[in-house]
Amino acid sequence: MAAASEEQVPPLTARIREGNQLREEGRIEEARELFLSVWDEANESHDLYHACAVAHQLGVLDPTPFDKKLHWHLESLRLADAMEEVPEHWYTSMYLSAAYAYFHLGKLGEAEAAYQRAAASLVHGDRSEYAQGVKDAIARGLKRLQECRHRGASRGSRVTVYAAGERL
Repeated sequence: MAAASEEQVPPLTARIREGNQLREEGRIEEARELFLSVWDEANESHDLYHACAVAHQLGVLDPTPFDKKLHWHLESLRLADAMEEVPEHWYTSMYLSAAYAYFHLGKLGEAEAAYQRAAASLVHGDRSEYAQGVKDAIARGLKRLQECRHRGASRGSRVTVYAAGERL
């Protein structure tokens, strides 16, 4: 039996953490299979919290094509909107991830809107390392959008997005 001071972790949370560990170890297909299993179970039990969390994790997996990443991030946002209470930073992370996918799909207007929503969802006054990292990622993303638009306008051609592996 667990000590009273130990955190009682719900089984689906433990499995999502296990999937994240598999991802960090480079065991992507195992992580994907585990996340999809959690996705099925969370949906069968109408568990919005875990369905939202695992949808976001499915979108984060590499190498996943950007259209599939976007699908999962939009699904996580849809589920978050249906939740009564969303944990701090979830919207920020989901919007930032959706913006990244939109950008790589060449959907620059949608990317900009998602970056703006990510910025708006930051907790005011949060000076944590996480918040600073998110602010930096948003700034990099918006700068890249501006560069793409400038290059596209100056060349009179279609905007070329950055390679999938390039960090924003």
